[in-house]
Amino acid sequence: MKGQFELARRNMSEALTEVLRNPEATRLARLHAIWGIGQISRRTPAVLKSLNPAWKSEDPEIVAQCAKIAGDVPGHLPGIAGLRKHLLTALSHKSLRVQFFAAISLGKHKV
Repeated sequence: MKGQFELARRNMSEALTEVLRNPEATRLARLHAIWGIGQISRRTPAVLKSLNPAWKSEDPEIVAQCAKIAGDVPGHLPGIAGLRKHLLTALSHKSLRVQFFAAISLGKHKV
């Protein structure tokens, strides 16, 4: 967790994105990468596009956390390429948890 906070403090979204792209990264490492990107997005909303590799994950918790983080920066949905599409697709995900976070995020964005 200290690594996540330090990378977020330094705005090192590239390092966090590399974790998301690494097929050998553990689930926990990927979750911390998502959360770190979420921390950075509060200052720089466009960094949410760094979540793109994680939206394709077969692990529903990874997708759920992407959806959750996407709702933490309300008001920036139109300016972030692909984010709305990812959230709308997540509404029909097989996981109810993913659907829940996607719906909440879309509601925060007033979609």
